[in-house]
Amino acid sequence: MQRRTPLLIAAICLTACATPSTVTRDFPAGATPPSAAELQQRLSDKKFSIRYASGGSARVQFMSGGQFSFDASNNTSNAGTWTTQDGKLCMKAATAAENCFPARVGEGKLYIQRANGEIIQYEPQ
Repeated sequence: MQRRTPLLIAAICLTACATPSTVTRDFPAGATPPSAAELQQRLSDKKFSIRYASGGSARVQFMSGGQFSFDASNNTSNAGTWTTQDGKLCMKAATAAENCFPARVGEGKLYIQRANGEIIQYEPQ
């Protein structure tokens, strides 16, 4: 029976280590919705890095003319148009319907909530 204990401990460790990070579904305390104008100013003509809880990452660039481009670490890319509303970033990709995502600003950082509920930080490049 003592021989099984190390194997059981190893199996538990492997399971815990292989479990993806917990998805954050709440905005940081104190983060507030930006106005449409503030959000547009924060995004326009800027590039951002994004890290997902799953371990993947992406880069997104917002052009001042209302276009965006998106490149993910899994070799997918997309492009389309973007607009802002009070507290929301709206994006229309070439291959999808328009979606508006809740946005918050806290301690100078920009956070967007993905369609799956995950809160991600847009890190300026």
